[in-house]
Amino acid sequence: MSELFKKEMNLNFNNVFDHKGNSVLHLAVKTNQMSVVEYLIQKGMSSDIRDRLFRTPLHVACMHGFAVIAEYLIWNNLDLINQRDLRGRTCVHFASCAPTSDCLNIIGCYDRNIFSHKDLY
Repeated sequence: MSELFKKEMNLNFNNVFDHKGNSVLHLAVKTNQMSVVEYLIQKGMSSDIRDRLFRTPLHVACMHGFAVIAEYLIWNNLDLINQRDLRGRTCVHFASCAPTSDCLNIIGCYDRNIFSHKDLY
């Protein structure tokens, strides 16, 4: 996939989804491809794009514990922190179930109310 992105092409990936409803950005996050995530965001891909379960790429990054990608996504769009999926879960929910607490620590740097979220109780 990264070979495709090395060529300067005028491609719009905002309306491209796989059979499970994942965007190209969701897939790049899910496979921990930081350079592809950066490229897509720099080329104008929407960081708040939703999959079929209404999850953002930040939800996916937090779910897998990919803190570097999570921080990059938050840095590019702070509003992602409070976005909810189809079941009402925020990135805090996914980060609290991740293999490490790294994403929670990152979110905490940007959202000082992280531990006062009534959603966690």
